[in-house]
Amino acid sequence: LLGLVLSYKAGVALATGMLRPWLADRGLDLVDVAWLLGTVGFVAGLAGALAGGALVNLLGRRRALLLFGLGQALSVAGYAYLALVPTAPLALYAICALEHGASGMATATLFTCMMDWCSSDSSATDYTVQASAVVVATTVAAALSGFSAEAVGYPGHFVLSTLASFAALRAVWRWFPRAGEPAWANVADRR
Repeated sequence: LLGLVLSYKAGVALATGMLRPWLADRGLDLVDVAWLLGTVGFVAGLAGALAGGALVNLLGRRRALLLFGLGQALSVAGYAYLALVPTAPLALYAICALEHGASGMATATLFTCMMDWCSSDSSATDYTVQASAVVVATTVAAALSGFSAEAVGYPGHFVLSTLASFAALRAVWRWFPRAGEPAWANVADRR
């Protein structure tokens, strides 16, 4: 289960760690970046979090993690595409809004699941450990993003980020607790 928590947001954090430098290298000035990430991204992320919170019960936890995680992965793949192919600014705004919206939906769902995965005997500790794991994983991924982009360039970096985002879906598929199984049950023998 900890593998799921550690990996779920790492791919998108790896990608977004390089967004500002990539946008600057594409020729966007500070006002453009502020508008794109601070306004469009923020509004899309907030709307995504609200939608994710509203849909998680309707879809079910596992399905929501998979669907919203797929949205994250595909939108990160959109960054890879945009890094390879010169496009109109509208495409950049659309992919940024999609990524922030999908990320908001995925985050709301993940944190809902993390609350479910807490033992009633130690819920505060369990949730704190899980939330801290997400923060550590995303911080490490963001910190590695500069090294990745330097080594393989922006297109390669966003492809790696996409692959990490898809790997998170595998973690959900493999480690999400089965119906009736407590989250803290031994899942080490799953294949």
